[in-house]
Amino acid sequence: MDSKPKVLREVQELRGENSKTYEMDNGQFQLRGWKEAIHYKNKLGQLKEIDTNIDIDTVKKAPYMAHLTKDKIGFTLKRKNDKQEIEIRLERLGDKEISYQLPLIEGNTAFYEDVDKDIDIIIEFNNSGARLFRILKTPDAERKAIFHIKQGKKGLRISPKFFGTDAMGKPLDLKTKPILETDYEVFIEDVFTGKTITVDEKTRVKSLSDEVTYPVKIDPEVRIWL
Repeated sequence: MDSKPKVLREVQELRGENSKTYEMDNGQFQLRGWKEAIHYKNKLGQLKEIDTNIDIDTVKKAPYMAHLTKDKIGFTLKRKNDKQEIEIRLERLGDKEISYQLPLIEGNTAFYEDVDKDIDIIIEFNNSGARLFRILKTPDAERKAIFHIKQGKKGLRISPKFFGTDAMGKPLDLKTKPILETDYEVFIEDVFTGKTITVDEKTRVKSLSDEVTYPVKIDPEVRIWL
């Protein structure tokens, strides 16, 4: 029985934004593809491996440049192809303005612990952008947050509603609305109602339940579109 061909090397000059080509030991080549980008173009136009790890406060080896903001909890993210930039900042929890603190950096994640009573914040970078998570650890945590999002050019694209789950993976009932909006920036109010959403797989009818298992994880679902 013939053994399966083995990979000899990646043919780097045949890289695509979301593909790799490998030379096999039987003389053939194998193309492998991914749904999202796995390479980015450097200043020389070469396709390099994406690395979304945070170096001090910056992500450099991705299809974008990203920086953790230094006066607020948040980040800026700039596309490399047209320099389009977006910024998202946590402005308030309830009526309280949140003070800046240095995060704990680990890989592609910045962790802000106890930014308010029973609330942590996580910023996570990935191959296509970044996400900001709000962790409510107990029912006593503030349920309302105000985010300030702005973009350098007209055409800000924001998810119409936020997304969240409780510790059991049940989707949350959230009330999200712009409270101040222009062509270039928006303040968004995100309120967790304290309830989960139950979906009947047969009818797709949603109902609300008070059964929430903490901690609760809420994601603004705001990212740059690459």
